[in-house]
Amino acid sequence: MKLKNLQECILDAENTQARVESQINALLEKHNKQLEARREVGELKERLKDLRKAVNVEKRQCDAAQRQTDSRQAATDKRRVDIVAGQAAQDAASVHLSGARPQLEQSKQALDAILSATIYQRKRILDELQNIYPIEHVRIILVTWFFKLTIVLERYWRTS
Repeated sequence: MKLKNLQECILDAENTQARVESQINALLEKHNKQLEARREVGELKERLKDLRKAVNVEKRQCDAAQRQTDSRQAATDKRRVDIVAGQAAQDAASVHLSGARPQLEQSKQALDAILSATIYQRKRILDELQNIYPIEHVRIILVTWFFKLTIVLERYWRTS
């Protein structure tokens, strides 16, 4: 009887094991969808986190590009204003120059007249001085004086 009971116990244990195993499998299948959903939620949270980081990076790049575009537009606008101002200044200078050309010609003629009068006056003064104080040409003394002056200047420049 003991053998029969032992054999029955083993069969009962095997049956219980099979029943518990089938119940566990049924529970796992029943809750498998929930476990998969939790796993998917975790994966989706990670993906959302990565997407948010990517969106922030793109926003920063977009903002930087917008700032650069605005800066270039401002520089272009400033150049346009400067070009208009330069054109106005050039037009004003052109008008001034066209009015100043006849005056320039008159000034050149007056300068030529003054120069020729100055040359004439110098010649007249030198002739009168020559008549009052006759000067003999002493070329040797002038050359010697010039040579000494040249030597002094060379020494000065070498020491400086």
